[in-house]
Amino acid sequence: MKKYFLLFFLAEFVFECNAQSVLGINFGSSYDEVKSALVNRFGQSNVLEDGGKIEIYNLSMGDMDFDYAEFSFQRNSSASYFNAAHFESYFSLSNVSAAEIMRDDLYDAIADKYKEEYLGKYTNDQGFVCYKFGLNPKDNTKVLGTIHLEKSNGKDGKRRLYLSLDYGPIYYLDKASDF
Repeated sequence: MKKYFLLFFLAEFVFECNAQSVLGINFGSSYDEVKSALVNRFGQSNVLEDGGKIEIYNLSMGDMDFDYAEFSFQRNSSASYFNAAHFESYFSLSNVSAAEIMRDDLYDAIADKYKEEYLGKYTNDQGFVCYKFGLNPKDNTKVLGTIHLEKSNGKDGKRRLYLSLDYGPIYYLDKASDF
């Protein structure tokens, strides 16, 4: 019995040491915990609920300003698990240099935090340098997140540069449970 207790304790310790967070909110936290933390930080009127996700517009993380953020969850019948975060900044197509500067500043901040874990660089199909970082705590064959720059159409149909910082998804439940 002691052997099983020790094994359980070590497994929990390793999980806690590998716990990842965004804005001080641990992945795996419940919907209510995440919403409460975001309301405390950004105010009730700035935290919006949409289809089981939480959205925030015009926010700062560190000294970086983002136009939009989205927090996503996995759910089962009795629980919810924070499993992905998406941050976005928009730039006009003529402002490529500002987008690239912010991308590189983001990478520098991320590289400082994840220097002991995986860091990588790639070029997307539009020719923009992008980055990947960290190891997914539930699947060490996948990265924790990416910094991605691309030209794309917005919901309003206007073409812009979108700089995205994405964490996850981290699957706490079997992927099939989402459907």
